[in-house]
Amino acid sequence: MKIQNIIIILFIVTSCGKPVNKGNFNDKAWRADALACKDERKKLLEEFEKVKNNLKGISEKELQNLLGKPEATTLTDQSEKMYMYYLEPGAQCEQNSRYSSANKLMVRISSLGWVTEFSYENPVTLK
Repeated sequence: MKIQNIIIILFIVTSCGKPVNKGNFNDKAWRADALACKDERKKLLEEFEKVKNNLKGISEKELQNLLGKPEATTLTDQSEKMYMYYLEPGAQCEQNSRYSSANKLMVRISSLGWVTEFSYENPVTLK
């Protein structure tokens, strides 16, 4: 078997992952509330909390398919990324800036591009 065929087979096998288990989390509503300016994302947190452990280990691309592009990104000193998604309206809605002190969901992405951790900038209270 040629090396090219082996590479193609490996690519096909590794690119077919399991579907992301999002439970009843409404990812469309999450993405529709850009910058959390409609104040809808807080209502989605209870379902998100139920599935967030299932999301650890998914790829950066799968995360973006679920939650949309991050609203802010930082790099850590270990070559990891922190994605931030606003959870409530704030200055990001009033100004042409994507940065504010409004509470955020923080998602740690490993240097290899896998989701490793979810946290909140400030503690959240679920109903």
